[in-house]
Amino acid sequence: MWLDTIFKQTYPYFEVLVINDGSTEYSLKRLKEHAAQDACLQVFDQAQQGPAAARNVGLDHATGDYITFIDADDYVKENYLERLVTECQAATAEIAISVTTIGTKSRPTCCIPIGQRRIIRL
Repeated sequence: MWLDTIFKQTYPYFEVLVINDGSTEYSLKRLKEHAAQDACLQVFDQAQQGPAAARNVGLDHATGDYITFIDADDYVKENYLERLVTECQAATAEIAISVTTIGTKSRPTCCIPIGQRRIIRL
């Protein structure tokens, strides 16, 4: 399950907000069971409204300094959050764009420094 990659992160300070956007699959039950055992996981259930509405629910409930969106079909490496936070802090950046791999093609991570228009490629 994609959630397993989230809970193996090397960065220890994070919350996980899962927004179920109308799915009636067994996964919702499993998520709620996991949330009952782990305080950093919160599950929100809504009628299907699409990804933008689901992300807005997450934004409404997020309490952290940084936000990332990870979809149910995404896989992230164990250092994903640590790398994003470290690079944002090092570049004094408000936005970091992470590596996206589709097949054998990758796009590099970059940070956009606060108050600047240049992009720092890593």
